[in-house]
Amino acid sequence: MKKRSVKRILTLSLTGILTLGTAMPAFAYAGRPAGLAAKAVRRGSAGGEGKISTAGSMYYAESYEALFRRLKAIKEEEYFIYDDYGVYEEEALEDSYVMNDSSPVESYTSSQSAKESSPTSPIYAAESTYDATGAESGIAGADTGFTSEDYSNTNLRDAAVDEADIVKTDGRYIYMIVDQSDLIIAKAEGMDLQLLNRTKIGEGKNDFTRNIQDFYLDKDRLYVISSDSGREMTEKGYYSSIENYTSLYTYDITERENPVLMAAAWQDGYYLESRRKDGCIYLFSSWYPSVYDTMEESSFIPRCNGEDIPAESFCIPESASSRNYLITGAVKADAPDSFSDIDVFVSGADNFYVSPSSIYVMNVDWRNADKTEITRFSYLDGEVEGIADVYIKGEVNDSFSLDEYQGNLRVLVNYFGFYGDGILSDFIADITDQSWIRRNALVILDENLQVISTLTGIARDEEIRSARFMGDTAYFVTFRNTDPLFSVDLSDPASPVILGELKVSGFSSYLHPYGENRMLGFGYEADEEYGRTTGLKLSLFDVSDKADVRELSRNVINGITYCPAMNDYKLILADAGRNVIGFYCENRYFIYKVENDEILREKIIDMLEYDLYSDYYGNETKGLYIADTLYICGNAYILPVNLVTLETGTALTF
Repeated sequence: MKKRSVKRILTLSLTGILTLGTAMPAFAYAGRPAGLAAKAVRRGSAGGEGKISTAGSMYYAESYEALFRRLKAIKEEEYFIYDDYGVYEEEALEDSYVMNDSSPVESYTSSQSAKESSPTSPIYAAESTYDATGAESGIAGADTGFTSEDYSNTNLRDAAVDEADIVKTDGRYIYMIVDQSDLIIAKAEGMDLQLLNRTKIGEGKNDFTRNIQDFYLDKDRLYVISSDSGREMTEKGYYSSIENYTSLYTYDITERENPVLMAAAWQDGYYLESRRKDGCIYLFSSWYPSVYDTMEESSFIPRCNGEDIPAESFCIPESASSRNYLITGAVKADAPDSFSDIDVFVSGADNFYVSPSSIYVMNVDWRNADKTEITRFSYLDGEVEGIADVYIKGEVNDSFSLDEYQGNLRVLVNYFGFYGDGILSDFIADITDQSWIRRNALVILDENLQVISTLTGIARDEEIRSARFMGDTAYFVTFRNTDPLFSVDLSDPASPVILGELKVSGFSSYLHPYGENRMLGFGYEADEEYGRTTGLKLSLFDVSDKADVRELSRNVINGITYCPAMNDYKLILADAGRNVIGFYCENRYFIYKVENDEILREKIIDMLEYDLYSDYYGNETKGLYIADTLYICGNAYILPVNLVTLETGTALTF
């Protein structure tokens, strides 16, 4: 049965014109409205010797007409997910999961010219690093002038990139989002708490229905992000369908008792995530275009601040996995009511990883569920630019399965394959064959997403549950019935080497550095015979010898088989300098510490005993500390706990 092959690799000619069949328009640059930075075409390098399959170039539309024609072509492709029950043609590579394209590189030309900028290497301003205590240096804390020992910061994916949260502190005040609508500011002095203000976010700025998500803290400024909705009156005099917006509300909190709304900016789409770096906030939202036979009956142009996003802001990979939009809006702190840049990626986003220099967007390809599209954008000083796009075989577990280091991207994936040495060489023989097995792989890519090296066929019949890259070492957990913790030496990117494999029962859903040569594993205990989850588990690992990682201790709570904090790292408090570990689960807050390499449960606080109940929003109850006091922050309360005596104080309710 013949399989369908799709060409992946295209490069710009000197004229910078791209054509895809008859449906693909030319792309170029035709000016840009004031207030948005001009885009420039950048090229990734071509694929190497049939080893990978990549859309090496990122293209921006020259007009709405060109964008519409491309969207129609993508829509037509969506009706051909499987061609004669086939999938994309792949060459039989020994235990290789990277998508292959045997077609030669093609260069498309046209008499129409377009300006092409010189490809330049991105500036890698910083790398993922952790201090000797294992505590990540939070951005918000660095901005306020307090030292990191005074109070806890948001648990960040990357220590150099700030993330929004539902509760933060500057060492004197606690700021919280409650009921997904209000901002609470409380003064915290040890066990004494005082409510200073409760503010309805965005009130009086617009008529949106607001659903507050999280916020950033920067000295005397708060940047609150909301997933809003609203209706507009049409020319015919009736309301249109509900529109969704991602909004940023900026508050001056110089007077904590009286926050003042300074500015608001919004872009179309459901709120996905955000990041803050070097005084600029990057908002990510999802928007789906409605594409019909004509432009007039279609809705495919999203807006920011009520104005249409320019056509040349639409970035399209050569082989988009979807016509869904990922809208990235950049807002600078010195101009919070406008966007310094807007970039629309036509392929959407299932997951993100943001390094100090790059935004990596991941999508599971609808044409082949066992294939992931990874796209790299650079971002610097409020400008976002598409760089390269690649398809790799398999699925990425979460953002911790990717890591940028010294200009390279390291990726861990889980993929399907047959028993035997080859992989997918005779895939079409029987698509219902039950001999499929899971495998895992590690791939190292350069800045243009070209493969440097791979490790494949790892831990057959198991799947990756958690990962942590620490410098030139990767640690990751796979699971079926037991929990192998792998360590991989990445000091030579061209030749990664598995150093060790530790097998213990259960599995870790999240790995966290905790002091020198120590790492915590948060997850679940499991039955070794059947792999059935039996309880909540914390593990302490010794990683001083990367080739011989050891589990020093564990603490298991039997009977708990689900805890939201295990799937959301920002809900976990883990600070080796303060030696405190805490998280919320089932109306209880659990407090631990490590002593002589033993994980000790210090206290379990049952909120119902204090008449504190967090209802639906309790899944986001968090703990933070200021000096010797831990504050458990629920949707309607703050409960202080003395970290020395473990005595609880009087809760502040609101």
